[in-house]
Amino acid sequence: MIGSVTLFNRSVDYKKERKTRVSFIIMMVSSPLKVKEVLANDTWRDFNQFFIILDGGDSDNGCVNAQSFLMEAWKNDILNTVFMCLDQDGQVPKVYSFNPFTDFAPISWEKMLVLPAIYDHPWTMLGQIYDPNHTSCSSLFFEKTDKLGGYLIKVGAMKLSPFVSYKLTNGTTTFEGYDYEVIKLILEKLNATTIYNIPTVIDELGNTTTGGVFWLITQKKIDLLMTSLIARGTLHKAELTYPYFESKISVISQQRKFNKLGGHLFAFLPSSIAALFFITSTLVFILLRIVFNDPYSRHILDILRVFLNIALPTLPFTSRGRIIFGVTLVSFSIANIVIQANMNTVLTSKNAARNVESFKDLKELNYEVCAPHFIKPVLINDNLKKVKIVSKNMHCSKLKKNEAFVGKEYILRTIMTKTCHLSKKPLVSGMFNAYYTRRNWPIFPKITKQLLILFETGMSNYHIEHVLRNYQRSKSQEPEQYQVISMDHMSFTFSIFVALSLVSLIIFFFELNFERLRKTVHLFPGIKASLLISDSPANALYIDFHKTMIASVTLLDKSNIYSIPKSQNTPVPCVVMILTSPAKVTDVLLNERWREFGQFFVIIDGASDGCSNAQLFLKEAWKNDVINTIFLCWEQVYKLFSYNPFSEFAPASWQKVDEVQKAGSRWTMFSQNFSGDYVTHRNLFFDKTRDLQGHPVRVSFSAIPPYIVSKVKNEMKTAEGFDYEMIRFVMNKLNATLVFNDVLKVIGQFDNATNKGLLWQVGSGRIDLAMDSLFLRNTDKKAEFTYPIHHFDLSVITEYRELTVFAGRMFSFLPLSIVALFLGTSLSIFVLQRYVLKQPFSRNIIDTIRIFLSLPLPSLPLEIRGKIIFVCTILGFMIANNIIQANMNTVLSSKSAARAIENIEDLNRFNYSVLAGEASAPALKRIGIKNVKLIIGTVNCSQLQENQAFGGKVLVLQTLMTENCHILKKPVISGIFCTYYTRRNWPIFPQFNKKLSMLFEGGFTGHEIKRLLKTYKQSRRKEPDNYQVITMDHMENIIYIFIVRIKLFGDEN
Repeated sequence: MIGSVTLFNRSVDYKKERKTRVSFIIMMVSSPLKVKEVLANDTWRDFNQFFIILDGGDSDNGCVNAQSFLMEAWKNDILNTVFMCLDQDGQVPKVYSFNPFTDFAPISWEKMLVLPAIYDHPWTMLGQIYDPNHTSCSSLFFEKTDKLGGYLIKVGAMKLSPFVSYKLTNGTTTFEGYDYEVIKLILEKLNATTIYNIPTVIDELGNTTTGGVFWLITQKKIDLLMTSLIARGTLHKAELTYPYFESKISVISQQRKFNKLGGHLFAFLPSSIAALFFITSTLVFILLRIVFNDPYSRHILDILRVFLNIALPTLPFTSRGRIIFGVTLVSFSIANIVIQANMNTVLTSKNAARNVESFKDLKELNYEVCAPHFIKPVLINDNLKKVKIVSKNMHCSKLKKNEAFVGKEYILRTIMTKTCHLSKKPLVSGMFNAYYTRRNWPIFPKITKQLLILFETGMSNYHIEHVLRNYQRSKSQEPEQYQVISMDHMSFTFSIFVALSLVSLIIFFFELNFERLRKTVHLFPGIKASLLISDSPANALYIDFHKTMIASVTLLDKSNIYSIPKSQNTPVPCVVMILTSPAKVTDVLLNERWREFGQFFVIIDGASDGCSNAQLFLKEAWKNDVINTIFLCWEQVYKLFSYNPFSEFAPASWQKVDEVQKAGSRWTMFSQNFSGDYVTHRNLFFDKTRDLQGHPVRVSFSAIPPYIVSKVKNEMKTAEGFDYEMIRFVMNKLNATLVFNDVLKVIGQFDNATNKGLLWQVGSGRIDLAMDSLFLRNTDKKAEFTYPIHHFDLSVITEYRELTVFAGRMFSFLPLSIVALFLGTSLSIFVLQRYVLKQPFSRNIIDTIRIFLSLPLPSLPLEIRGKIIFVCTILGFMIANNIIQANMNTVLSSKSAARAIENIEDLNRFNYSVLAGEASAPALKRIGIKNVKLIIGTVNCSQLQENQAFGGKVLVLQTLMTENCHILKKPVISGIFCTYYTRRNWPIFPQFNKKLSMLFEGGFTGHEIKRLLKTYKQSRRKEPDNYQVITMDHMENIIYIFIVRIKLFGDEN
């Protein structure tokens, strides 16, 4: 051997003596029992090691002990191992390995034998002839943990909400919580079977307690602890998975209360002053009432008004006591001002109570800290002296005064109460949660790899947010730092009123409904969950079932009653049908509004005891979309028949008895003898839709780019776009074949056959799936809709509106009536001055215009009789001119606004006609757009006429944008979800819906939308500026007038 190999020549020396990693181990031991001794000290073990075992006993053994050595290796958690030997006969080198989970192996291996091993799970031994020229290490040590084949995994589940919680119902333990969802997802993906152990104590790895979680791990009582804990050193006694989730340490305590409001409203007054104030008030009142007999003293209410400094309805009437009354009134007013000022200060002052927010508060307020084992090192590092270790989480109601509980923040949220305070910031951040498994557990690498995938894809965050919705923080919230007086402080005055009102309401409701409640007739009082249906009430088999079935089964003994009463809201999981012929299957399922995908059907031939009609009944069931069904009959023994309409797959308990190929599908029938075995019952209704083996799926669509458009490729009808990519991806996963019907022009309605639209095709069963993603709507039990795959926004596109003409804005602030009145008044005054009063100044037109424009005159005007009206006219013109000039200055210093359409109000104000498709039009009408017209298809901006707009999905509108196009900056409707519609009771729907939800939650839909929209980029032309700055170019008309004036002046000269 080369020098890099470490040789152990004594059994006690099997330990790692170097710091370098041990990647390859060759074990030569004399018997299989020695394998355990060799691995007694296993601190040098890790999961990347490969083992080669050689038989170190008698040289004549050959390969006889291969199975014994490999089985012993598996019992000692060695998975990556081979046994090498020389065949006794031909001295041929051979290599043996095993797969303890399934019979999978690379093609170079040959299956030798299958034995029951740990938990009686099938253990497959493999062998091949060793050839140095062809045998590779990759095939020798192949991956065996991709699928566990139902291998049993012992899981420890300690109750620690919200990570793991459980409840016992009718002898069945039901788990829930974040950790349960994560581990269940991983183990289901690995196809493992679980058995649960429920420990109640968290101990320490260095000091385990019998029955504690780490004791169970170190003693191999459990393989995996489902409850995640804070990562810490394992001391080579356990394995720690990928730290996938950050955990924060916080503290809860009882809220420290405010001082009572009445206790410190007058706390600023010394008791002596308060007593003196009370005595003085009493003496003055007695003096006014008895000695002076003042009439005002009889009005107690008004005296209280004076004391509280409230306005009096009338002035007080007093006689001899006016002086002392006045002094008392002033004193009361001053005292009241001081008291009210202090009351305002008290009611807005800081809360004197100091809640626990940090380690510093715990020390200064002398709190005793309760915490579990794993928090203890954190508390010791922060020098907390009063620490008590507890084995369970402490509820807030159990915390005493000056006692706090420290733990994970997410756990603390589950035990919050109204009187509880959770620190606003965590005490310690940056601690991570992980799962613990037993040492050298072979499945550990696959588990931690799956956890890493969940973490990096964001699934862990999705699950924790989903679980924590049930543990929202208490609505009571913490008191504010400032306490403002409100009606809440007066609530005690309404308590009796509310209580009496509630009692009276209950009594009134009882009196109103007592007779009605007493006369209520309950239909089918024994109904719970199941149905027994027959088309012949006189059938002997039906009568026998009628007498022997348990009370939880509803018996429908008339052929025309094939529906659940409306008062029945519980689901129907199991349906037993006793029918006289296969044709009756369609009859009993005619009214199928009670049908759902979780139901299981048992069919019994009511006309014959034999099994001859099994295939006919099952085929008729498949024609009616009943896939989870079995046929029960008697043929010397009780026999069960089932079928797989897609492939010949079935669990091992079923035996293939017949196969029919039709229309590209393979319909296979299976049978088995009925027994009470658990495995048999578990596999009765197996999943048949994972692989459809090319089963045709009838689809159709209405072309709406970029979601889906029609396309012909190689003379074959196909499509492209987002919806097509989604459907094609899912159908490829299901191994189904898409069969395209005609491309439809309209969406239509489920119950409207007039235009035979897309939804009518789905509702009538002519197609299986509509490929267009459409709005969520009520299907009225005529179709199925899938998981909402994405959401979109509705918006509107219009053509750009031109900028406002500058000349039209100069006098736009004046109403037309004012302009006409101003012009008429000016002309009347001019005629009066010129022709009636014959004012000489009125003959000078230039000076008249100067007056109108409020410009200086070259000389004072000469007026005779019209001086009053002339002055009034000048003042009127000056005021009007100032207003006009002010507006002109505003216009010239402002920007000319281009009024683009931006919201619903703009569409209604400018009387826009909004064109929309049949999917968008109803939604646009409901939000208040007045003029909405329904059209078929889409239009772009170049096709829009004046005051026309087109509404639809934003992604669709982006494909219609042109250079002269404007789209609203904000959508008119946001957050509308889209879904796919399939025909009612389509058997493939549950698997199809499951795949779609995985795409959405994995972020694939968002990525696909972004990728497809690169083809439909919005026009490069920028929107015009909403505002246009006024320049001298807009004043060119005035310059033209000035040039014409100069020309006329030259001609005159």
